Amino acid sequence: MRLRRKCSRRGAEEDLEIEENLPFDVGGYWATSPLCPPPPFLSPPPNPLGLQFRPPSRSKKRPLEPPLCLPPLCCDFNPRPSQCSVLSMLFCLLVLFSMTSALQEDDFFRFTTTTQKPKYAGNKLLMVVLNGFRWDYISRDMEHLPNFRRFIEEGSSAPWLNSVFPADGYPAWASIATGLWPEDHGIIGNYFYDSGKREVFELNNLTSTRRAHWWQRAQPIWVTATMANRDTSVYLFSRCDVPYKGYRIPDCIGYNGSMNDLRYFDRHLESAMEDFEQKDYAFSIVFNEYVGRLGRNHGPESNLTFQGVRRVDKVLGHLFTRLRQSHLRYKINIMIVSDHGMSTLRRMKIINMDDHLHKYNIQVVIGRGGYMNIIPVAGLEDRLMKSIRRGLSDVRIYSKKDIPDRLHWKKSPLILPDLILANEGVYLNALSDPRQFPRGPSYTSFVPRGVHGFDPSYGDMRTIFMGWGPDFYEGYETNPLEMPDIYLVISHLLSIPPINDHAGSWQRVKYMLVNDAPFSIHRVFFEGNHWRQWGIFFSLVFLPFHYAPTLVYL
Repeated sequence: MRLRRKCSRRGAEEDLEIEENLPFDVGGYWATSPLCPPPPFLSPPPNPLGLQFRPPSRSKKRPLEPPLCLPPLCCDFNPRPSQCSVLSMLFCLLVLFSMTSALQEDDFFRFTTTTQKPKYAGNKLLMVVLNGFRWDYISRDMEHLPNFRRFIEEGSSAPWLNSVFPADGYPAWASIATGLWPEDHGIIGNYFYDSGKREVFELNNLTSTRRAHWWQRAQPIWVTATMANRDTSVYLFSRCDVPYKGYRIPDCIGYNGSMNDLRYFDRHLESAMEDFEQKDYAFSIVFNEYVGRLGRNHGPESNLTFQGVRRVDKVLGHLFTRLRQSHLRYKINIMIVSDHGMSTLRRMKIINMDDHLHKYNIQVVIGRGGYMNIIPVAGLEDRLMKSIRRGLSDVRIYSKKDIPDRLHWKKSPLILPDLILANEGVYLNALSDPRQFPRGPSYTSFVPRGVHGFDPSYGDMRTIFMGWGPDFYEGYETNPLEMPDIYLVISHLLSIPPINDHAGSWQRVKYMLVNDAPFSIHRVFFEGNHWRQWGIFFSLVFLPFHYAPTLVYL
């Protein structure tokens, strides 16, 4: 049975239908019954508009079941008269605004909406990656490198940055981009072999390095930054031109070994500055191979290599001049890193592996110089390893399961069964056989004078790290860093949570950073337009507060 009552408010009437068989009276601000008394610490809401209010009536009916005590959200109904709480109405609007703001952020539910995302308001980041820049290049020629010296004196630096194993370009670039070791991100060298697909990854073969399946094991930082609304441009670094799970950033030039001149370096630095100033980008990576090419062609200790380092210093001077002319001069952080160091070949003991690896005992050989990864012919594994141990005393031989953990290499499914690791000061010359990657002396006339790809614990494989800008302490030298730490620094400077389960250490990097709290409340709520965070904050704080009396009296 239904009762129809009229509620008046300044002459206005409205119909209110109430079930008569309810176990309690709903006539007042709070539903009352023997099992649901009004909370003693709450009274009817204030009445600033002079509205009529009738105290709640008590029902004399025996309750049939425990009632559900729900405080009103927007309107508080009274059969005589109808009353609407101003505070409740304001609270409803606040909750609706908060939830709507949370829904507008497409990275909350991982889908794209028509709402335009807010621009990133934090400091911008330019990362310069110099190939093959050994850790002592600067200290040995400091008086001729004023701009490198300025980076050290006005920013933070590390005595050196340890590379990965093997200390080559592609595995180090992938560790910078993902924060993972090679065994986890899957790029285990400049050359490697997938025995399942029978495919070879080769440094200078763009067809092989651009195959998408090599690059799907970890999300690179340029994809993470772009998805977090930090627009990013990449110039010649790694394989940014290969989509990650179908997503490719629009402003990217992938690695190309022919574009290693300083003209490209200067041009790409200018393009990065234009990205910051005109497109309001947040992050840019510029890679250059000039110093690394000189080190390989002439040796890391040649005068030509040191002259090349001085030319790079002059280009950095142009960058400082460009910064002084920019309105963003106090809002840009600059990081200078490298991928690996360089050793002088003429000072090393060279072992011709044709004399120790018989072609009838092997199927595939990957690597040269610092290591060789081998697939032996089935059934001849023991014979092959015994012959190598008998003839060579300057190498260490491991089966896959025995590879030292410190190399962070053996967990990858792309590792072949046997590893030959050269001692420091030893170079393993490649085989003159088509099953060798890269090719040996019979297939190439180029003999490098500077080499890399060794165990990263060897001193010549160390490289550089420098950070300059408003978020780095001035004149601070931190402890030696590991390659995955770079990913953590980038994530911190761009205020984005690391997506990958990275191997970086916050303890190693935090002391050089001005804001050494990785993800503080201030960074989450006050840097930029974080509507999603504010929406979640209001929803989680005010909804429980509003329903707290209900939870107490249930």
